[in-house]
Amino acid sequence: MKLSIITINYNNSEGLERTINSIINQSFSDFEYLVIDGDSTDGSVDVISKYSENIDYWISESDSGVYNAMNKGIKRATGEYVLFINSGDLLYNNDVLTEVFKHNIDNDLIYGDLCRTFPDGHSDFVQMPDFVGCDQLMEATLTHPTTFIRRSLFEKYGLYREDLKIVSDWAFFLKIIVFSNVSRTHLPIVISIFDMGGMSSSQANLVQAERQKVISESFSYELYNIYYTHGAYRDFYNHKLFRGIRAVKHWVKNIISKDYWSDYIHRTRKHSLIKVVNKKVKEQKQNPLSIPVIIINYNRLKDLKELVSFLLERKHENIIIVDNKSSYPPLLEYYEQIKDRVKIEKMDQNYGHLVFWKNKELYNKYASGYYIITDSDILPNKNLPDNYVSYLIKTLDAHKDVTKVGFALKIDDIPDSYELKDKVIHWEQPHWQGKIGDDLYKNELDTTFAIYPPYFNYSTLKEFYPGIRIAGNFEAKHMGWYIDNNNLTDEDRYYYQSANSSSSWKFDEQGNFTGDSIYTK
Repeated sequence: MKLSIITINYNNSEGLERTINSIINQSFSDFEYLVIDGDSTDGSVDVISKYSENIDYWISESDSGVYNAMNKGIKRATGEYVLFINSGDLLYNNDVLTEVFKHNIDNDLIYGDLCRTFPDGHSDFVQMPDFVGCDQLMEATLTHPTTFIRRSLFEKYGLYREDLKIVSDWAFFLKIIVFSNVSRTHLPIVISIFDMGGMSSSQANLVQAERQKVISESFSYELYNIYYTHGAYRDFYNHKLFRGIRAVKHWVKNIISKDYWSDYIHRTRKHSLIKVVNKKVKEQKQNPLSIPVIIINYNRLKDLKELVSFLLERKHENIIIVDNKSSYPPLLEYYEQIKDRVKIEKMDQNYGHLVFWKNKELYNKYASGYYIITDSDILPNKNLPDNYVSYLIKTLDAHKDVTKVGFALKIDDIPDSYELKDKVIHWEQPHWQGKIGDDLYKNELDTTFAIYPPYFNYSTLKEFYPGIRIAGNFEAKHMGWYIDNNNLTDEDRYYYQSANSSSSWKFDEQGNFTGDSIYTK
């Protein structure tokens, strides 16, 4: 057995069910799954029983704390590696374990990157350092939902300390990395989504106190004193007065920096100045059909062909397909047929629908001017005005408080044969509120076939979502909602068999819904 995945839970039935689904839907199968529940009273045991056929071992009994529960799981585990995905946390997508273990790394620790979600709804990404040593552990830690730990390390160095309430995993990493120098590898892959509303993210004072306790026990007086003297110096260096002096120096440096002013002009969307500093934008406004239309695709052919045909008929000059490592043979043949008219950017793995912003090479290549991003299963309205791109630009420029302007999506003709029809309509209806003009709707939403401003990037999903949808003749169809799940085509079956992070919905080969969908939450 390659891996043991352990979930710790206490009175978090809703989070537990989301966690279980993210694990049992993995394409990777060489793992066992253990759930350790702390005698919950909120229905968590009912959730565990519901999925018991997918759980190799579970128990519900009182414990003395989270690390006592984690140690129970370790003692029961049989896999070569152990990974903790506790209730409320999720594996990033359905292929992430396959992606990790295809590298055949034999180190003691294999760790990746983290997506954090906060109680206010925003998210960010944390990229772990390629090297982790004493300096890094004094400032931060490896996170347990992104770190695969060789199980034999617990046999050799002991289990988690149960006298610590919140930093025992950090203390374990300190022991095996700083004092034993176990082998370790960083993979630049987002492993999991971590709920920052949990215990370790909300008790900063206890974290500091327990870390100080561990350090005082682990290091000599001299090293302990050096560490805290360094901390005192760091606090002095970061005093408001000295921060202010450095800020002034930085400001003066920026005043004479061309890059600073270019970034400022684009970030604040000073349109009259953008045309001066950005020749591409000026050219695009003169010829809107030169704006790149970037289609994100994974194993979809029929819908993609319709979309590409539409764009070619409308004389678009810069069509790019970003392919998330598709494997459907007829699709690959189609790519060969259109490669002289359409640019194909092939990825080395399935990066999902946010691939354009995750892949810096793609972003730097196409984001210097306006750009349009769309999924491959969007079918534009046949009555779309000839000057629709110019209208998208005009609307985007007029609303600096949004990050995108795109097509509204029809929901009044979704067939009954689509299994998620009612849930899709329930989800989409709020996007038809917030009317700000004729056929214009502004909302906190994700949308597709949308235009973005030059150099737009986002650091949080909260920045990504604000947008405007245009209805009327701009109203498009999301073709995934028109599939008859009782009469799937060969292409549909192939797609559902292989779909993961490219889609927020998933069906099995018989057309039954199996995935984590935004419409089920």
